Amino acid sequence: MNDKLKEKVADKMHEAWSGWMAYIFRKSKVNPDGTITIPQWAVKRWSKQVDTWYKDLPENMKDSDREEADKILALPEIKSALDKLEMLKITKEIFEIQRELKSLPALPDIELIVDCPECKYSSGKSTGLAHRTQCWNKCKSCKGTGQITQKVTLDEFIEAVTEYMRNNDIPFKGGVLRLEGEILK
Repeated sequence: MNDKLKEKVADKMHEAWSGWMAYIFRKSKVNPDGTITIPQWAVKRWSKQVDTWYKDLPENMKDSDREEADKILALPEIKSALDKLEMLKITKEIFEIQRELKSLPALPDIELIVDCPECKYSSGKSTGLAHRTQCWNKCKSCKGTGQITQKVTLDEFIEAVTEYMRNNDIPFKGGVLRLEGEILK
């Protein structure tokens, strides 16, 4: 482990411990001989907390522990490392998908429905009769629909999906991937 990072984490841990000790001293009574007396209510409450696993704590008590964890996770070195791990995980998933797709038997080109490049009326616009007539008169490629079928190879498809996922920060978890309203299985 990096000694500099270790020191930063130790500093945060000491800060948490110091805060806890200050809380104990505020709630306790200082005796004339310098000892402290912890009130009975605090002994009961803190003993119960000590004997309870984190997973069994009520949410309001977990929130306090989460705040302490956030202080550690917010350290730039840790945040950067976690971000890199997430990107590696996404990249690994993309490569696994690519490997699975490429291991399939030879596939014909994939047909995608895309906006017609020759037509100024996109598929998102009205597709009423007036639109279809204008489109038909201006563009014979899409026959008034504003969309055409475009053939792409499997490699082009994988590249396009990978780029789309990276540009839109979409982790792929398997199953169905939705791209601009079209469902790809």
